[in-house]
Amino acid sequence: SIAYAVLKYLEQRKCRVLFSTHYHKLNEEFAQGSQIQQCWMACRLEGGNKEMVPLYKLTPGSCPSSFGLEVAGTLECCAIQLFF
Repeated sequence: SIAYAVLKYLEQRKCRVLFSTHYHKLNEEFAQGSQIQQCWMACRLEGGNKEMVPLYKLTPGSCPSSFGLEVAGTLECCAIQLFF
């Protein structure tokens, strides 16, 4: 993929960058033997409807979930209606 190629290129040139992706295969690919440090922005799920509360804390390691549905559920746009 393009994301893999770009990240590999940046790693080989020892660039200092902030690279964000939801492509979880990259986490596995660069987890061992890589110069890349993985981090994620911590959050907490609350309540019966699993409301996501951002903690604004950079946490070492890979994100345990994409939280895609939780993030999408926070959208208050009349053009997008989500039913859970």
